[in-house]
Amino acid sequence: MKIDYVITGMDVGGAEMQVVELLLELQKCGHSVRLISLTPPVDLIDKLISNDIPVVSLGMKSKLALPMAAFKLAMLIRQNSPDIVHSHMFHANILVRFVRALLGRRSSIICTAHSVREGGSARDWLYRLTNKLSDLNTVVSDAARQRFINDKVFPPEKTLTVYNCINIDHFCIIDRQGRKRFRWITVGRLVKIKNQLLILQAMMQLPHSELIIVGEGEERLTLQTFIDQNSLSERVTLLGKKDNVVDYYHDSDAFVLASDYEGFALVVAEAMACGLPVVATDCGGPAEIIGNGQDFGITISVNDVHHLTAAMQQIESLDIEQRKGSGYRARERVIEKFSAKKIVSQWEDIYLCIQKNRI
Repeated sequence: MKIDYVITGMDVGGAEMQVVELLLELQKCGHSVRLISLTPPVDLIDKLISNDIPVVSLGMKSKLALPMAAFKLAMLIRQNSPDIVHSHMFHANILVRFVRALLGRRSSIICTAHSVREGGSARDWLYRLTNKLSDLNTVVSDAARQRFINDKVFPPEKTLTVYNCINIDHFCIIDRQGRKRFRWITVGRLVKIKNQLLILQAMMQLPHSELIIVGEGEERLTLQTFIDQNSLSERVTLLGKKDNVVDYYHDSDAFVLASDYEGFALVVAEAMACGLPVVATDCGGPAEIIGNGQDFGITISVNDVHHLTAAMQQIESLDIEQRKGSGYRARERVIEKFSAKKIVSQWEDIYLCIQKNRI
């Protein structure tokens, strides 16, 4: 099958990493794949290029370039005649829909939303306005599907949940060395919706613990100021953006996520694949990754520092053997539910079905 993936941009993030993983796996399955990025690609494309997967940029640097980007995309799709055009993230989803209005039904169109909310009410309105121009919408968690349907953004009969996947071979469990302090790790962009500030507030109540924060973003100064003002600098480190995140999972004892909302939260699955127990807010995807009644993860209320602190203390109270056992069970769940092989097989079934029946 000939498949074009269209994405808003290729900065480091869960959606972007997911697209790379899917393209690599689909190519292994014998499909002809190509990536089209609206904005000039920055990160993550080396893997694709080294595996001979074409990467095309529409060169869009501002909203003023939308008409030209639409024209370029229409020409690329017309020339390649893909069986499937699969777009990811809001701007790519809307652009692909408008291009279909120009080209007609040459290719099947699938639009994937990677968050519970992809912006404000104006974006929801644009989705509603253009829904007839996509054959299928997908989301990355049942919580996201419920939100899009309840708010009448996507029609239920054209909206499916397909979880994100991880390549389990990139993650493993190692024997962790004992250390003076229990080490927490959180990974994500430093932006308000990730709410790393809540974790810092919890750390003030955990004097025998330390925290490493992997990621970069506009909230870095705010977080660093809080760290300095509350004498946390000896126990909390802002590491910035790192390519070798797995090394930091391996050098930590547990993972924490305090987001206000998430579509899936790929980092939770990554941490579990490395055998880390997890504390995460019940903000969409994380609760579905962890599952119900599991001993390797705790979900807590959003923006509740007392609940967060108590959950972190509960994880810290586990002895080494308990943490090791829960870590293996966490990894087993990821393999069972979110392995790349399993999820790509689901996508292949969807692509075939939409080609035959136009869901």
